[in-house]
Amino acid sequence: MNKLLGLMICTVSLAACLSNDQEESFKVNHWSIDEPMVELAQPIRVLHIADIHHDGTEQGKVVLEEIFGRALELSPDLITLGGDYTGLDGLDTEAVRPFIVRQLDRLALTAPTYLILGNHEHWTEADAWLREFRNSDLQVIEGRSELMRVKGHNVCIRGTGDAFTGNLKQVTFSTDCLGVNITVTHDPLGVQSASERGVYLASHTHCSQIDLPLIPAFWTPTDASEDYWCGYGAFGNKQWITSAGVGISVIPIRIGTQAAIELVEIY
Repeated sequence: MNKLLGLMICTVSLAACLSNDQEESFKVNHWSIDEPMVELAQPIRVLHIADIHHDGTEQGKVVLEEIFGRALELSPDLITLGGDYTGLDGLDTEAVRPFIVRQLDRLALTAPTYLILGNHEHWTEADAWLREFRNSDLQVIEGRSELMRVKGHNVCIRGTGDAFTGNLKQVTFSTDCLGVNITVTHDPLGVQSASERGVYLASHTHCSQIDLPLIPAFWTPTDASEDYWCGYGAFGNKQWITSAGVGISVIPIRIGTQAAIELVEIY
């Protein structure tokens, strides 16, 4: 059985590599979310980008250019960055961290851009990442919330960190947050364990990265229930999107899943 499964993975992954050779590095998923507590004259467009896993290669640089180009095309009102900007070890991360932050900093030219850290940032000197980000025009939202006006409406955004590394920070919205509430978290366990209403944006799972028919996913790094692993979900007054992310981790292939960024229209 193990040999058969291995053969299936090798065969399907080869076919996937051949068929995707000319495609873009990721797709853009479009989501429309009805926020029943708020009446909006125009939808608020949020671009969620996560799990870039920049690897320091020339192809990795191309992907960062594609991200910036798509952000320009899509013209979001807000951009959220959900963590795991690289998956390299500590020494290699030291070399690429300034470059990654410079490239992501350009996103702030297109829309206010808020970020949290993922597990890989916590594994590679979170304080160094925070110092680098705070010297940019990107806004660290982890562990705090912020109230702003977007298209004439109150929008509250907060960042609750990463449950996978034990850095989930429970941040409550202020009593002034009566409009659109947006929560950015890394591991979707941060969605499942929250109770406040609003729209949640998560990542980390890569949508299991390998999803074969009739075979349970063998790698989904979260303690969240399966309903939270990938795509759209809703429970009570919460709605969420868990992104497949841009990059890959552990196993250098995707099968049955596709790299993506998420354009979420809240109306």
